[in-house]
Formats: sequence, C-alpha cells, structure tokens
Amino acid sequence: MKIRDITLIPLFSALISVCAWITIPVPFAAPITLQTFAVFLTYMILGGKRGSISVLVYILLGAAGVPVFSGFRGGLAHIFSAGGGYIVGFLGMGLVCILFETVFSRLRYGRTIGALVGLFVCYLFGTVWFIAIYEGSIDFFSVLLMCVLPYIPFDLLKFALACMVAEKLKHYIKKLHI
Repeated sequence: MKIRDITLIPLFSALISVCAWITIPVPFAAPITLQTFAVFLTYMILGGKRGSISVLVYILLGAAGVPVFSGFRGGLAHIFSAGGGYIVGFLGMGLVCILFETVFSRLRYGRTIGALVGLFVCYLFGTVWFIAIYEGSIDFFSVLLMCVLPYIPFDLLKFALACMVAEKLKHYIKKLHI
C-alpha cells in the first residue's frame, strides 16, 4: 500500500463519520444524513477496493464504540439494530464498485455507475437485515415503504452532489499528483 492510500483511506473514513453527524430530522423515520453522500464520494474517488477499506474502517470504528454513526452513536448494538444493515450494506456498494471497475474498466464513469447500482444493493441488504431483526414479523414491501422509498429522492440528490464534487476533486488530485 502506498503512502497516498494510507493517507486517503482514513481521511475518507473521517469524512463519512463527520457527514453521518450532519442530520436533517424527519418526523416519520430516521433522520436524513450526509453519510450516504460521503460514501458515494469515497467510492468515486478511491474506487471499490480502497473505498471498501475506508468504509470498513468507518464501520469497525463504530463497532468499537467510537461515536461515528448518526446521532453521535457507536457500538455493536447500533450495528445490530434494525437499521444497522444499511450501514453494513455500504460494503455491498464497494463490491458492486469493484465489479463495475473490473467488468467495465474502459467505461469513463464506471465508478460512478457502480456507486449508484451499489446503493440499490445497500437498500436490498439493509431491508433484508431489517426483516431478519424483526424475525419476519414485517413484510418486505412494508420495509421498503418505510425504510427505502422515502429516502430515494434524497439519496439521488446526494449522489448528484457527490458526482459534482468528485469531478472537481479528481481534477485537483490529478493536478497536485496526490
């Protein structure tokens, strides 16, 4: 691993942590955070492999009790809660990004498309996790209506913002030889 990677991976883990703390309260469900924006940006800048390591560092910090999750929470109890599957699902986004980088390596926006498709893998993983925590006492479509559909417009907005920021950052990273 290069010094560049050793620097960027924890930097993006910290970015995800800080963005998880920026919340917009929602009366009907969990708050909207900028955490997804930071995860998108991480995968778009670092790619699937290094981005996954960064997300894993973030999740492990939270599992160890460091308050990196929304609401300044941390600990295994938060990860193993009903909503914890969406956090673990961020690693699924990384797998999709790796797949897109490998299969569509010549595609200019492979990382970007991989991050967007990865979001739906994250939704699927988190939804199945949610149902498992409630031991099947709630059906798949009810969880989608409650935990996914209200957030799609906001996540697409965060995706668009991450695309714009990533394009600018890539320009400066290339210019500065970082």
